[in-house]
Amino acid sequence: MKKRVIDGVEVQRSSGNVFADLGLPDAGKLKIKTGLVIEIRKAIRQQGKRRPWSEGHGVRLLYLDFLR
Repeated sequence: MKKRVIDGVEVQRSSGNVFADLGLPDAGKLKIKTGLVIEIRKAIRQQGKRRPWSEGHGVRLLYLDFLR
């Protein structure tokens, strides 16, 4: 990738996957997991606007009974 200097700092455009840019193994999987977490958080926030979540309510909505 092309590098350039801005205000004395060398910068490089991202590939679109910060995990790959950092050289982490399984960068593709990490990006997918991150996207999934973001969507889950959005859904939780949207649900919370209508009705505050209790622990039990969250478990039922997210099907987390196996964690108990």
